[in-house]
This record gives sequence, structure tokens and C-alpha cells, in this order.
Amino acid sequence: MPDPLTVFGEMSIPLLISNLATLIGFLLATYFATSYTEKFYGERPKPKSWLFIIAGLVSICIAEVGEFLSPYIFLSLDFTALLTQSIILSAQAVGVILIVGGCFLLSKEIV
Repeated sequence: MPDPLTVFGEMSIPLLISNLATLIGFLLATYFATSYTEKFYGERPKPKSWLFIIAGLVSICIAEVGEFLSPYIFLSLDFTALLTQSIILSAQAVGVILIVGGCFLLSKEIV
């Protein structure tokens, strides 16, 4: 794997930091959503809305790990790189759909 600190010239370090910040942000969001539901609902059953949101955040975290590494993996476009990129995009799409579905269920709980 190429050196992430030099592969893109002057943009290497800002790209690495921005990708890392995004990954850390989604990991923290997943942690806080999980700890919120555990503390708020305790032993009671958790609503599907929060389970969907947490599952969506986990899926996006998986996609973000791939996106964190992708600038360095995909310098050459071959079948493996394209397959990996489609898996990353699929994980991200599933995550977004789950979060939107969870938010929809949350809105139905209020009405």
C-alpha cells in the first residue's frame, strides 16, 4: 500500500485527517446512540426505530472504514478495487436506508 502521508502530494495529510475525522464522528455517533438506548430503555424492549438507526450507523461505520482506506487502495482500477468500491457503496446505501426508515418510525411514534 502506498504511503498515505505522501501519495497525494500536499493534499495527502488533509485528506487523511478529513477521512479519519469522518470515521471517528460516525463511530462516536454509533456509540452515543447505543448508550442512549441502553440507558433510556434499560430492560424494556427497544423500539424498532432506534434499532434501525443504530444498525444504519453501524453499516455506515463499515462503509467509512472502507472509504478511509479507499484513496490508497484504488490507485489502480482493477476488478478487486471495483468490487470493493461497490461493497462500500452498498454498505453506505443500506445504512442510509436504515437511518431514514428509523427516523420515519420515530416520526410515526409521535403522531
